[in-house]
Amino acid sequence: MELDKELNKLNQLSQELDRDDISIDDAVVKYTESCKIIESCVKELSETKGKVTILRDRIENMIEENLD
Repeated sequence: MELDKELNKLNQLSQELDRDDISIDDAVVKYTESCKIIESCVKELSETKGKVTILRDRIENMIEENLD
């Protein structure tokens, strides 16, 4: 999944939910889809944070080793 595409889709769904003429059924479907996208984005961001943390730790270790 590409986070940018998912965020754009989430923005689109948000705009559709803001419309005055949306039916309750359509709103529920779009809201459910939005929740799934949010869950997916949170998962991806968490995984990315973990990868960045690992890389940061590696760099810090390399710096410490070179300073010794």
